[in-house]
Amino acid sequence: MNLPDIRVEKGHAGPEEVAAITAILLARAAARPAAAPARRG
Repeated sequence: MNLPDIRVEKGHAGPEEVAAITAILLARAAARPAAAPARRG
């Protein structure tokens, strides 16, 4: 089973937590290979 890396809990995130999550999401998005362009047959 593939578990997610991020877990959401109840509560309020502080500015440092929001910044950390933003950095993680940006790093993960940058690490993914670009989607291959669709080719028409």
